[in-house]
Amino acid sequence: MSDSIRFSIPGPPMGKGQTRLSKGGFDFTPEHILDYENRVKNVCIEKCQQRQANYGGQVAVDITAFYAIPSSCSEKKQAEIRNGARPVKKPDLDNIAKIILDALNHVAWQDDKQVVCMVLTKKYAAVPCVSVGVHYLE
Repeated sequence: MSDSIRFSIPGPPMGKGQTRLSKGGFDFTPEHILDYENRVKNVCIEKCQQRQANYGGQVAVDITAFYAIPSSCSEKKQAEIRNGARPVKKPDLDNIAKIILDALNHVAWQDDKQVVCMVLTKKYAAVPCVSVGVHYLE
């Protein structure tokens, strides 16, 4: 199978972060993280119609996090952005990847351990979003 899917999650990039400890001493994932994971799942399901959920082979993934250009940017900073300056800001790329990969378990593949190659990029754009490409390797 050498198939690919590509989709975008609208809105600013979000990272996985750490689980929290409840008053009772149990770990839990904050609600806003679960909501974002569900958005990722739903966008992927719309795109691939869950035809790959049981795929057990190797997968390559590319993720590009597009950040909004801050409205408070000086003209100098805007010129730098037009010339290719990249955002050096949170969330960290590894945390963005983690939330995307975890959300795609049992949707785009069986388990994220199948990801054997990954390219992560941060860029500025007029509209913030996260673009995801999943490439099924033979």
